[in-house]
Amino acid sequence: MTERKLNLNTLKRCLNQDPNLASISPDMKCNIFKTLFITSGCDYISYFSGHGKATFIEVFCQNAQFICGTEMEGCLSETGSQDKHKGFLAFLRLVGCLYFKKHWSSFATQHSCETPRQLFESVLAETVKKRHEMWINMIREIVSERILSEEERIPSTSALERHWNRTCWVSQFWQNAVSQDVKVGLPLPEESGWMCQEDGCYAIGWDSIELQERVKGTVEFLTKGCSCKKSKCITSQCSCRKQQKNCGPACKCMDCGNNNGHVENSRVDQSEDDTYSDEDHREDENVNNYYSDDDESGSESDNCYVTSEVVVDFDVMMDIDED
Repeated sequence: MTERKLNLNTLKRCLNQDPNLASISPDMKCNIFKTLFITSGCDYISYFSGHGKATFIEVFCQNAQFICGTEMEGCLSETGSQDKHKGFLAFLRLVGCLYFKKHWSSFATQHSCETPRQLFESVLAETVKKRHEMWINMIREIVSERILSEEERIPSTSALERHWNRTCWVSQFWQNAVSQDVKVGLPLPEESGWMCQEDGCYAIGWDSIELQERVKGTVEFLTKGCSCKKSKCITSQCSCRKQQKNCGPACKCMDCGNNNGHVENSRVDQSEDDTYSDEDHREDENVNNYYSDDDESGSESDNCYVTSEVVVDFDVMMDIDED
């Protein structure tokens, strides 16, 4: 096996001579490319399905001025605790450019925009962050019309922010590698997009627990239902009515009387017999949790860029003995 090495001085010289990066400060370029390497998937960071490191670098170089130019707020080099909120704006622009490039023809047709910057300039909002979120959602909507699987969907802004927090954590950890205490300045993993599991290891937290539960309920509503045949879904033997829920699209019931809204504190007759199939209710409990954007429906999925679970034991990583 041939061992390949990269001379970092040569890399730095190439970056400084690249005309596509002329608008970026020389002092920032190395930190920007470190961030690109981390956020595109490494160590304890998930990756974007269908978008490798080469694609990240290519898209950044093509849109460097828009993503990290001096006229835009935020830069990918801003990963510290005091300025990572600005870096997040640049990260949103990077992700938007990534998906815009892949689905360029749709944006040219529907919005008459040939570049992601043109689309961004068409968005007006009260705050800079809100403008970025609206821009990402516009791209997300177009992409959703073209994709064939959930893995191709753009993550929601809340999921992207958690991904960015993990990127900043790893960047700070690398920076501390030459210090005596690698934990200096590092926030708790729970504050940076990970969740502590029962075994003490950390797994990636895709979104808030509340949002996960809301979307899980939506998925179950669309995939599970009753099969009532005689009772018209007005008895407690109807699994939907028993849970005080309206029958949904997955139900196989006949002549349903439980489809006029959510049932609250209604009196049901528990003595009436009902015929239904238990087999229709035997669903795998390990339903995939899709994490939605910040809309009320909870139907948008953002578990789209991870193909394997990432579990981290930070004590092992930092070589810390448990007390």
